[in-house]
Amino acid sequence: SNQLCPVDRIQDPVRMQRINTGGALFTGYQMPGVALDGNPLQISNVVPALVADRYLRAQPLNWKIIPIDPSGMPADRELCIKYLAWLDVRYPGHNFAQLYADYLHATDPVLLEAERQRSMKEQSAELKRKRQAKEVSA
Repeated sequence: SNQLCPVDRIQDPVRMQRINTGGALFTGYQMPGVALDGNPLQISNVVPALVADRYLRAQPLNWKIIPIDPSGMPADRELCIKYLAWLDVRYPGHNFAQLYADYLHATDPVLLEAERQRSMKEQSAELKRKRQAKEVSA
């Protein structure tokens, strides 16, 4: 399948975005069925719109709904490129960017590469911070 996630098995699929985090990075299950994979954009897995709507009503200050394209990526191009770059750096060898470009023929390779470089720097700085924190607590 050309899809990056099982959008065809979900009714009215959308993603959610955790907002107003005060700089904290949320990961794991936030609510039943809604998980964050550690991406700095705080974009969730694909969920049915009804589920997203219910959570949004319960916690309107913490979440917003992110429309997605047929492949399951954020429909907003800038958000999509940032998320894609993060995925590509975070999971080397999966080649998400190539998969996506083949599927949509719409990814801007220059923008994507710039975003990948930025994401690589950010993720290696994050690893360094975690290592230093471990050394301090040891």
